[in-house]
Amino acid sequence: MYHVMSRGDRRERIFLDDVDRQDFIKTLAEACQKTNWQVHAYCLMPNHYHLVLETREPNLVAGMAWLQSTYTIRLNHRHQLFGHVLSGRYTNSRSSMPILASRPRYSLTNSARLRWSMAFDDIGNRTAARAGGGQTGVNLHPATYSANNLNQYTSRTVPSYASSLGTANASAKVTLWADGGAYTLATRQTNYFWTELPVDNTSHALWVTLTNLAALNNGSNTDKVAKTIGHQFLAHTPEQFTYDADGTSPGTGGGNTLGMPRIGWLR
Repeated sequence: MYHVMSRGDRRERIFLDDVDRQDFIKTLAEACQKTNWQVHAYCLMPNHYHLVLETREPNLVAGMAWLQSTYTIRLNHRHQLFGHVLSGRYTNSRSSMPILASRPRYSLTNSARLRWSMAFDDIGNRTAARAGGGQTGVNLHPATYSANNLNQYTSRTVPSYASSLGTANASAKVTLWADGGAYTLATRQTNYFWTELPVDNTSHALWVTLTNLAALNNGSNTDKVAKTIGHQFLAHTPEQFTYDADGTSPGTGGGNTLGMPRIGWLR
């Protein structure tokens, strides 16, 4: 098990747009097919990336050489550039299975100031997760998970927050508004923004209307304002999972049976 990280040459950007990010993920998938790697987590930042991967053969060096050189060739070809994209050799640290959870915790909490952490039992059932919180990674909102003897999730708690993650002009002031006039200022990281609002899902599931406002100072002229309205489903907490005799989950409190932390995307 390896935690792999590589930075852009001179710490410059390695992803110029979303197509580059998609190309990297496609190239990573091809690398996995060639090497029989299993990727447990990844995090793409503007000027570096993290991978948490498992190798079944001693081929990390060869696989990383192919991945990094192939992505460099494809990015340069698409943008009509030349030269290095990544700064020298990647770095990696080897991990054993008992501390697997700590590696995705670092990789996933590094992205756009969005914080996640997860905990698992000895066979891989998730027992707890935390997400959201403040700009410095404090006050993460906890969630707990319960499983039965068949390793099927039976319940989880759902943090009472609606969140929004997206992109806007790096100089714009972004706020998130809910029905009733409650709002909060978004955390910025280059072009990305993230924020959350408290809601009450303790009595029933919610279909929350959220409005993102981005205001850009336009000098002596009226500020430029962009508005996006979207919705986010928030399951009732605690959310219960049931199964039929075949082990199929016929329905829940409205969430997904994997119980993954939810991210609200407003574009």
